[in-house]
Amino acid sequence: EKMEGNSTKKQKRLTVSELRNFKGLTNLSDEDAESAISTLEKFSLLMFEMYKKDKALKEKLKKKENALEEITEEEKEE
Repeated sequence: EKMEGNSTKKQKRLTVSELRNFKGLTNLSDEDAESAISTLEKFSLLMFEMYKKDKALKEKLKKKENALEEITEEEKEE
């Protein structure tokens, strides 16, 4: 899977045993653990997509601000 920064790092899915290492989750059933992992995975992907969109919007805004500054500088020179 393609990630930011031109790196191609494959993301590893959390295992049931890894999840059970967290305080308060040691006694989860396999079914509940799998459900929690699936929910965490979906949440993580959603947050990453939101981050990418926010970053793209900020870059677009910065380009517009730079273009506006150039126009303003040209007007001052006239």
